[in-house]
Amino acid sequence: MRGIVPSLPFRPALCAALGMTLAAGTLAGTPAFAQDKTPAAQDEKASREMLNTDQGERARQQLEANEASQKAHDDAVQRLEMDEKMYGGLRREYPELQRRYEEALSAWKEAVAACESGDMLHCPTANPPQD
Repeated sequence: MRGIVPSLPFRPALCAALGMTLAAGTLAGTPAFAQDKTPAAQDEKASREMLNTDQGERARQQLEANEASQKAHDDAVQRLEMDEKMYGGLRREYPELQRRYEEALSAWKEAVAACESGDMLHCPTANPPQD
């Protein structure tokens, strides 16, 4: 007997190989459809299908939320671009508006000074414009 049993270092490898061989033989000998007929397997399958359906629904909701978020972002960027264009136009017009304001202010100050000094020729209240 002693000659048939391998020495101690090879014994775990032999046991592992024998275990895998037995497991492979057992699984190969059992038809796959036979496992689906047990109540536990059917419950597991139903549970898996329910979880897959739930995960699919959550994924669909996430995609919808992502699309809505992207649309909101795109709309905000578009509004910002429009605001920038408007602001850019106002910035370009501002120097002309400022110059016209300063001219009008200067003319008004001259008119007030003319009225206060009694110069009725240059006082606008004494000489209303003739249309």
